[in-house]
Amino acid sequence: MSSLYNDKPHVIIHHQRSNGYQYTSTMGQLGIYASTPVSVLYSAYSRYKGPIGSYTLYIFVGFNSHLMTYIGAMQGWKFNGEELTFYSCDGNPNIYIAFVFNTSTDVVGGQEKLMYQW
Repeated sequence: MSSLYNDKPHVIIHHQRSNGYQYTSTMGQLGIYASTPVSVLYSAYSRYKGPIGSYTLYIFVGFNSHLMTYIGAMQGWKFNGEELTFYSCDGNPNIYIAFVFNTSTDVVGGQEKLMYQW
């Protein structure tokens, strides 16, 4: 994956809806972690807590690795310039997005503002 990009402080996400509209968002590190590159991996999640479920193919975007977190640490990401944060209650590096290619798999989770705002 590293051969596909060289600008690592953020990722740009393009989403085209079925109605033809396309939305573009920029996601990056919080200001306190600005010197740490965003990690983009293909079907891997080294140094991060992996996605819930068993997936063969996915793109993993990690923000804070296990080396950067502890119970009570601020985690989150910057979305279109706005910092969205939470405090770690368990010390796990839970700040990642996994784009899963297996569309037949249902993943059920809570609808937190942080997860659905983008």
